[in-house]
Amino acid sequence: MNRKVGPMSKTPAKAHETEGKPAEAALERLAYRPREVAQMVGMSESGVRNLIRRGSLRAVRWDGSWLIPADAVKEKLTAASTDESAAPVHGTEVVTVLA
Repeated sequence: MNRKVGPMSKTPAKAHETEGKPAEAALERLAYRPREVAQMVGMSESGVRNLIRRGSLRAVRWDGSWLIPADAVKEKLTAASTDESAAPVHGTEVVTVLA
């Protein structure tokens, strides 16, 4: 069945009819808000803000909001998992998971 699709036809193009065209690349997240980091790592937002305030988690102030670079989160988690002398925080302990 040949069907005309375009500005002069009465039938609009369907989403599946554009499958052959290259899709736009998904944008990689460059930074996260403290609440997002807290959810990702399983801690409270105030705990993340405390890490920022103490200088142990890199963050930037952008238009009045804190933004934490994605690589800073990875660096912090990597450092915490490889640091054998990491001190427990508020009754928690650092656990290394072997995969």
